[in-house]
Amino acid sequence: MIKNARDCIGRFTENLKIGGFISDKIKFEYENFGFCRNSAFYVLNDKCLMAKGENLSVGGDLSPEELESVKIFCRFTGLKTIESRQGQLSLPVSENLTVMEAFSAVTAVTLVAEVCKNKNIYDFAGFCGENFPGIDRDFVYPYFTLPINQGTGNLYTINENNKILSGAFVADYSGYGYISFVSTAPQARGKGCAGAIIKTILADLQNKPARLVCRNELVNFYKNLGF
Repeated sequence: MIKNARDCIGRFTENLKIGGFISDKIKFEYENFGFCRNSAFYVLNDKCLMAKGENLSVGGDLSPEELESVKIFCRFTGLKTIESRQGQLSLPVSENLTVMEAFSAVTAVTLVAEVCKNKNIYDFAGFCGENFPGIDRDFVYPYFTLPINQGTGNLYTINENNKILSGAFVADYSGYGYISFVSTAPQARGKGCAGAIIKTILADLQNKPARLVCRNELVNFYKNLGF
């Protein structure tokens, strides 16, 4: 399981001792900038990982099982390349997924319910674990908290009786906002929750392009929202 380096800093620093070009690069970023720069650090077994921009650097060789875990992580966090001692791997979009882009605009948004911003973060991480195979709460929670704390990401949810009905996360990448983890509870689907959240995100991006990856059967849904 991929863990946030903050939660196992001893293992992370120990893994940095493995050495090699990529490990040294991760070590340089960590020792000089720590958690204050636009980089995120993780631990996977005996390996240290660094997410920066659209790339994931891995200090060490990945086993086939570890590579699959890393691919899942990259898919849900918008990372496009993996570099390790085995070389660099570009991640193609799955055949059943489509990359979509919209140019956001500040427009009036008619809401089916109040859209909350940066609330219930830990609960939403668990919500994602219920809606996305291969994802669990501890796996994805750091992906939300780090950008939110740095001011480069926002979480949007619609709640009812203190339970999340729908939500999505947007990360501020250079030049565009990357929307991910769009999900709605089964009992709330078809009621406009996800659409209201997406419209709110596009309005908040203030004319910055927005991108997301969706399943092919959802292409028309996002086209109706301006993608």
